[in-house]
Amino acid sequence: MSGLFISAQDISFSQFNAVNLYYNPAFTGSFPGNYRVSSMYRNQWIGLKDRPLTQMAIAGDIKFSFGFDNPLKDFIGAGVYFNTDRSQVFDWNTNEMAIQLAYHKLLSKNKRSFVSGGFGFGVKQRSVNYDNLYFEDQFDGLDKYNGNTRELLPHNIHASPTLNFGFQYHSYLTRKTHLQIGLAVHKLFTKEYSFYNDFENPDYIGSRENQAFPQYYIYFEPDLSLQ
Repeated sequence: MSGLFISAQDISFSQFNAVNLYYNPAFTGSFPGNYRVSSMYRNQWIGLKDRPLTQMAIAGDIKFSFGFDNPLKDFIGAGVYFNTDRSQVFDWNTNEMAIQLAYHKLLSKNKRSFVSGGFGFGVKQRSVNYDNLYFEDQFDGLDKYNGNTRELLPHNIHASPTLNFGFQYHSYLTRKTHLQIGLAVHKLFTKEYSFYNDFENPDYIGSRENQAFPQYYIYFEPDLSLQ
């Protein structure tokens, strides 16, 4: 018998389509119009806890066409997003900000089909409040817990770069039907998330590694209009 244990806290929205450029950089600029601004707020466990989990995201993107006289041409999308995730029980906070670029290549004018590729670069910051964490005293080997905890704690703020890639295909199959398919990968080159990674105290003998596993997002949206 074998198993794999993975622990993580990443922001998650049920209405992900409102901030879809966060999940896939290739969606940057993929919308009708010239610019777009969107935001989302989510909280959880209201009434069950005094300080519930809260999440918020703000995103904005704009597109630059290569032919203003004809919208059906290749174009570039540029955008930025910021999100925050706060678990207020012990102030475990995650903030992320990134800029993104995407190139949209026209495949068919009749079906308004585009294939797109994009990337995003940003910084993710995580922090924890040690004042709300408590550690048991050490056992003396007989019958009491009277030893000092001697917890060696690193700096409570850790920041690391993020690099995300994405692709998408978008096409109007008929006048009333369109199809959008996307694939993205996050944390491709982010190898280490441990607060102890740069901890220089020689008395610390615990683990210094906490690998950040890549994340994959698959997006599939057929839109069938009956009007």
